[in-house]
Amino acid sequence: MEENKIKDNDSVEQDKKKESGQDIDPQRDTDKPKH
Repeated sequence: MEENKIKDNDSVEQDKKKESGQDIDPQRDTDKPKH
């Protein structure tokens, strides 16, 4: 159970990194127009 929680946390962190690092979310891209 604890291991599962750690894995879940890692997944969430990876998701955040992806959002912060690469613009894979079209909605985010639209929210922040490219200059």
